[in-house]
Amino acid sequence: MTTVVFLHAPGESFDSWLEVADHLPPAWALAAPHLTQCASREAIGELIDRDAHKVSDEPVVLVARGLAVRVAQDFYRTFTHRVESVIAIDAEYRPSLRQLFSLRSEPYFQAVRTITADISIDMTVLSPHEVQYPAQTAAAVYRAIAEK
Repeated sequence: MTTVVFLHAPGESFDSWLEVADHLPPAWALAAPHLTQCASREAIGELIDRDAHKVSDEPVVLVARGLAVRVAQDFYRTFTHRVESVIAIDAEYRPSLRQLFSLRSEPYFQAVRTITADISIDMTVLSPHEVQYPAQTAAAVYRAIAEK
């Protein structure tokens, strides 16, 4: 069984992945932890690991968007045995000025800012034209997993 953990970026919500998840095979185990109130990188990692274990004990495929790619990279470094692969969508390694201003008081954003990006980690990077719509994003995730 394939286990996919969706990671939302600061300023988004875990439910932003629901429409994508609806288009994936029903036999897959899916998780989307609610990271908004996590105030440290350790808390983020623990929540991802706990939510992943709720659906499966198998290694997971992390699917991350925006600044959450840094979170996926950090989880991979810390929980290497739990990660099968990382899929990055619209990877951002530095917050924009808009994010710095609008998300400055969000605990999750502050925690993500403490995580160092690591571009040496082997990731599948999906191009913007592959992820314009939920069904299209699901198909791109499916292909990326099948090719691994």
